[in-house]
Amino acid sequence: MRILVNISYDGLFFIGSQKQPEGRTIQGEFEKILSNLFKEDIKVIICSRLDSKVSARNFVFVFDAENKSNISLEKIRRYLQDSFNTEVLIKKVIEVPSSFHPRHDVKYKIYSYKIQNTTFFDPLISSHLLVVFQPLNLKRIKQGIKLFEGLHDFSLFSSDSQEKNTKLIINKTWVKKTKDFIYLKFKGKSFLKYQIRFLVGALLLYSQEKITKENIVHALDGIQDSNYIKRKVDANGLTLEKIVFEGIKL
Repeated sequence: MRILVNISYDGLFFIGSQKQPEGRTIQGEFEKILSNLFKEDIKVIICSRLDSKVSARNFVFVFDAENKSNISLEKIRRYLQDSFNTEVLIKKVIEVPSSFHPRHDVKYKIYSYKIQNTTFFDPLISSHLLVVFQPLNLKRIKQGIKLFEGLHDFSLFSSDSQEKNTKLIINKTWVKKTKDFIYLKFKGKSFLKYQIRFLVGALLLYSQEKITKENIVHALDGIQDSNYIKRKVDANGLTLEKIVFEGIKL
């Protein structure tokens, strides 16, 4: 059986989720820790490739181990938790079918992006959100985010020209405001590299009337108007909130 690990983590402590030649990553750290526990070379398969400074409230990876018969799931959970400080929470460790894949078997994901729209920011929380000092038009943000729902060509909302399939579906979007904070949420099965950060950038530009509704509609058809501005917002406001799989309940 394959073992699934469900975690939350603070993206400010990692240069991303995918293993890199240098630097601290989720995949790299867990491969080292699990290899030490099982005394064999453990390879981890992650559910999503998150950028540096992007956090996750629900992140999943799986691994296979030959020498796991004498190591309980609870011992794995405790060993993993003891290997970190407060930057990672081990939420659950369960067995899943060997055929399960954390990317191929995704039903949907929900991402959120947090903005503080204020002239007086809090430095104790600003590292986990985007601070915008200029006034934002919430009505325009709510109108604009709905344009992203459905099947669209998101090639202009990504910086990766190697993407083979840029036509994707966003199932649902939400906007929530509490005091000075604006939360933008996006639900879909898959997203392009930097897609949500470009979508949020477009919403901010639309809110400030620097681009038009027609600019966004054309961009969603893969057409870039001569006066269209692209903006990619910072990564630290982005969080993978939820991930749901076919046949597996977390």
